[in-house]
Amino acid sequence: MLGINISAGAIVNKASVKGISFAGYKTDVKEILGININGIMTFADNMKGISVSSFHHFHERQVGISIGIINIAEELTGIQIGLLNIA
Repeated sequence: MLGINISAGAIVNKASVKGISFAGYKTDVKEILGININGIMTFADNMKGISVSSFHHFHERQVGISIGIINIAEELTGIQIGLLNIA
């Protein structure tokens, strides 16, 4: 997906999401490139950019900034801002 993605529910894609994404509930994608904002949770293998969500889990690599209550990244190049940050 490329461009601006908006969903009241979830954004789910087995490929990359590039650009700006807003989801009310969840983002579950292979890769985030750009800005991701959602209310509850974000799951991705890789993220490069900025992500704001209550819960983040990047299964492989995070490059950039994640802001949330819980932030998890297997490999981190950037900043995690939250109550529980694991990298």
